[in-house]
Formats: sequence, structure tokens, C-alpha cells
Amino acid sequence: MYLPETGFHLSIACLLALLITATLVTPLFAEVYKWIDEKGETHYSDKPVDHKAETVRIKNAPKPDPAQHSRAEKHQRLLKVLAEERQEMKQRKGEAAAEKRQREINCARARKDLQNIKNARFLYKKSADPNNPVIYSDEERAKITDTADKAVQHWCH
Repeated sequence: MYLPETGFHLSIACLLALLITATLVTPLFAEVYKWIDEKGETHYSDKPVDHKAETVRIKNAPKPDPAQHSRAEKHQRLLKVLAEERQEMKQRKGEAAAEKRQREINCARARKDLQNIKNARFLYKKSADPNNPVIYSDEERAKITDTADKAVQHWCH
């Protein structure tokens, strides 16, 4: 089909496409009606229910903000950084808990060793003859006790 005023030739397919598009677009501009029922509740519909229904004008959607994509990317990067920080925090807490458990084990061991040293009548050290160990002197015992006491202070405080 030739349109002399425009100088264009329209084929049947183009004309059909225009008609279909117009048919599909028409419902997008359908009217919306608002009314209030006996209970005072507000309702909306595409068809008026009674003569009291009023037509509501729906505004066009705002144009997209060109900076939105940039903000969304920044937001995603921020969320990623926060997730990484949470993971690091969780890992540090796990490491701190493991260290605390190990300190508690070492503390219990150090206290037990100190108690055994204090309760022992004699402290022995190995000698060349396994059947005849050497007894530590009082000075050596005091050093061993002092070392065990420092271990308790280190692990338990």
C-alpha cells in the first residue's frame, strides 16, 4: 500500500503489525476506578462497580536515573566487602576460640604439673643407671617449682 502524503509503501505485514501493536498497547492505558465500600475500605478496579466510583489518573513511571546502575554496582561492591569482613570476623572468632581452648588446656596441664611438683616428696632426674635416679637438690627443686609457677601464670592469666 502506498501512502502518498508520507511517500512510504506499507506492506500488509507492516499494517498487520501496527494493528496488533495498537491492540496490545490499548490495555496499558485502560482506566482505573476507585471506590469506597460500606465498611469504609478503599478498592481499585479496571471497571466501575457503581456510580460513586471515580476515575484515577495513573502517572507515568519516572524515567530511569542514569546513575542508578553506578549506585547498584557500588552497592554490590559494598555488600561483597561486608560479606568478606563478616567472614574474616567469623574466622578470627573461630581462631580466638581455638586459642582460648588451647590456653585452657595448657593452663590445666601447667597447674597439674605445679601441683605434682609441690606434692612430690622428691624430684628425680634420669641418670646413667635407670634403677638409681638422681634426686634434685633443694636449689634445683626451687628452680623447677619457679619455672612451673611461671608456666601457670603465663597460661592461666
